[in-house]
Amino acid sequence: MANFPYSCVRNSLGALNVLYMIIGLVILGVAGYARGVAKFTSLAALGALVAVGVILLLIAIIGFVAAIKHHQILLFMYMIFMSLLFIIDFAISIAALALNQQQQKDLLSKAYDGLTPEDKTALHNRLKCCGFNNSTNIDCPSSCDNSCKTCYNVVKEPIALALKAGGGVGLFFSFTFFLAIYFARQFRNLKDPRSSDSFL
Repeated sequence: MANFPYSCVRNSLGALNVLYMIIGLVILGVAGYARGVAKFTSLAALGALVAVGVILLLIAIIGFVAAIKHHQILLFMYMIFMSLLFIIDFAISIAALALNQQQQKDLLSKAYDGLTPEDKTALHNRLKCCGFNNSTNIDCPSSCDNSCKTCYNVVKEPIALALKAGGGVGLFFSFTFFLAIYFARQFRNLKDPRSSDSFL
């Protein structure tokens, strides 16, 4: 019975980190899939997605090894990394949920204005839209007729929905990071019942 708190916290911390490893691999898989099949992708967004996947995977590996070995220094490093991830994820999630429609429109407009003419043409063809906010003096795709919508009108509802969903999921995962920090802190303070010196 004396081993129960130690094994329970260790197993919980290990299971959380296995979950983070799976999520990291899924993020990398999504980035690879998007790069391979998407006709129109932002290299900066894909790079950020790959970076998030790699960072989460590395931190999860550190946490898993620290949990298995009850390594004090790795547990401390893990707590610091998870604290940073918690703060960043929490802030980004709140920002995504707090963006109003005008702010979303401004961000999308800046992104659209930054596209090359070739990328704009690819976007118009893919979404069957013409121009960002108006279609005057724009070379519309042949698939568009006179009733073709502007690109903003096509994407505004899916983008708003994606921001809400992404913000909600991010907020949920930020609290799992907090839970991982709590388990790591508790685990650091527990003595390994199998060893006379667990601070290695």
